[in-house]
Amino acid sequence: MSGVVLEGYFNEKLVTAFVEDALLVVRAEQELVHLPVELVLRASLINTKDSVVVQVKVLAPTPSNHSCSSCVATRSSKSKHILTRKQWQNRDCDLDVARLRHTTISIHVPNKNQAEASAWIDQVQKLAYPHERRQRILVIGNPSSGQGRGKKVLQKQVLPILESAGCTVKVHQTQKRFDAFRIAQTAQTQDYDVLVCVGGDGTMHEVVNGLASRDDVAEAIALPLVPVPCGSGNGMYVSLHGASSFNVPLACLSALKGTTHAQELCAVTQDAALFSNDGAFAYRGQASNGRKYVQYYSFLSQAIGLMADVDLGTEKFRFIGDLRFSLGYVLGAMLNKRCEIDIQVVLGESGSTDRGRMRQRALSDVPSTISKGGHAASARKLRYGSVHEPINPSEEPLELSHISEQQNGNSTSKSWRTVHERVSTLYAGKMPYVARSLMAFPYASPADGAMDILLQTQTSTFFQKIGSLIDGEEGNHVLRPGMHYFKVEALRVTPKKPTRDRYLSIDGESMPYGAFQVEVSRLKMVLLSLDDDVWRAPILQSPAATKHETTRDSHRPQGN
Repeated sequence: MSGVVLEGYFNEKLVTAFVEDALLVVRAEQELVHLPVELVLRASLINTKDSVVVQVKVLAPTPSNHSCSSCVATRSSKSKHILTRKQWQNRDCDLDVARLRHTTISIHVPNKNQAEASAWIDQVQKLAYPHERRQRILVIGNPSSGQGRGKKVLQKQVLPILESAGCTVKVHQTQKRFDAFRIAQTAQTQDYDVLVCVGGDGTMHEVVNGLASRDDVAEAIALPLVPVPCGSGNGMYVSLHGASSFNVPLACLSALKGTTHAQELCAVTQDAALFSNDGAFAYRGQASNGRKYVQYYSFLSQAIGLMADVDLGTEKFRFIGDLRFSLGYVLGAMLNKRCEIDIQVVLGESGSTDRGRMRQRALSDVPSTISKGGHAASARKLRYGSVHEPINPSEEPLELSHISEQQNGNSTSKSWRTVHERVSTLYAGKMPYVARSLMAFPYASPADGAMDILLQTQTSTFFQKIGSLIDGEEGNHVLRPGMHYFKVEALRVTPKKPTRDRYLSIDGESMPYGAFQVEVSRLKMVLLSLDDDVWRAPILQSPAATKHETTRDSHRPQGN
């Protein structure tokens, strides 16, 4: 589409235009600014004594002198802000997108051209925000996340970008554990268009549970959420934006212009006796046998065994970032402790042990609807009961060393089945990435009615475990011997004996070590991403997906 062209004077003659889907600023036939329309935050008109100023707030790469084959002009001037459509489409790996900063472009226009300037401003706003414009933003920030990086990110990046876009921003900063929970629990969510969470996955865990604990849970949980990465793993952010970098401007842009996607939550129940008052954030219920339990929600992962030890046992090494996970895993693989647990699962209609079937299902999934309304009691209702409900597992165990049609979830069976494996770790989740270096669940789907399970056998060798670590970055670890990867509707894990040196990790947060049960919940949170189509796991958008499908039979993990 053609833009209205303005001629103004700012040192030298400038031509400013919107041509097709890009903002252009040209001087002497040389482009100084070339940015996709998505990067425009706000355009406005400012009156001065002798002229008017067209002011455009944008996200633009910081100027550099290096050359780039995909750029439309050679970067020989520090005043240039160039980002082509091709670079924007490849934003997961383009270095210039990683250098985005909020920038103001000011162009002086003679007073006689004020009408044309005003018309151009209106057109800019329509092009920059073709859909719903979110202007009322609630920010919950954890200033101590990322070894204190959270405060700097909030003040130096998040607030300037949101304010440049003309948003009304309400900021709450946490001081201690459960502050984020309490803020989300009591906020007037109807007064906001989006909730931005500046912190790590732990902060988001509290926010989600705060929303889920409300009497108006069905309405509150529909408030779109945006993670701004400041923690160690930032699994939610990486799953939405890719593993190339923690890009705060991209996260802010998602809050302003992102597409809504419904993401299933997992309901977790544990014995109430395991919790002190610190567990007050969890909903408390009573099983049919009278025993009390707590119920809370997980959006990312549940881990016990080696992966929980890696996540929580390396807390004191947070200052080295993602590297702490790799070093912790290598040490755990050397020690090769057995995770002494009993495992029961329900495949149901949505579960499967066939990776090919899982991939095809993920590719064909349609966007989940985002519903509002309903009562808290029905929203929190459990399909499979709590951890205290007695279960009688089927006499037929779930065999993971081979595939059979009877165990692929093709029936409506809701029966519990036992998994007989000596495992190093059990890892379950609903999002592909748990950290930049680990795509734990490559076929995770936002709303397929199932959670992904990863079991690593204790009998796999040290080198097999290290190979799994290396392959984990692209999700190829699920093809490794000693790895079992499948989907279930419900999971119960019961430690065989209490221990003080093992952990239970829920979304990266330490929970009491004891029996727990997980199922896909009726509740769905709403996330924002910059993808316009159905949000899919990264493995389903790359050639590596073909490798997974064609090699699943020849590399099928073997049993013990």
